[in-house]
Amino acid sequence: MTQAFFIPGPLPGMNDYISTGSRFRYNTHKKQWTEAIEFYIRRSKLKPMASVYVHFLWQEKSNRRDPDNFSSIGKKFILDALVNAGILKDDGWDEIAGWSDYWRVDTQKPGVLVTLEERA
Repeated sequence: MTQAFFIPGPLPGMNDYISTGSRFRYNTHKKQWTEAIEFYIRRSKLKPMASVYVHFLWQEKSNRRDPDNFSSIGKKFILDALVNAGILKDDGWDEIAGWSDYWRVDTQKPGVLVTLEERA
């Protein structure tokens, strides 16, 4: 089984948190982003899955941000939201078989397309 959902963005990047040095800001934004991502997960009517490969297509407004900057924090928020929404039991070794990251510039539709591919 393969399922997908799209999160309009852009999502925050790692540099948004490193530059402030504020743990409080990270915790506040993590909660807000996780809840927002859960909305898109629920709207997509995903079914629970036991173990998956996760494919991320990061669509950025421009090529100004480095891929490791936007994918690192974004991936954390997305995986946590999948657990909170009940799609995955956890985001550990048993549930996440691997992931792939792809990126491109899309000035009209920035965000992240997340595809979950069930591990056989």
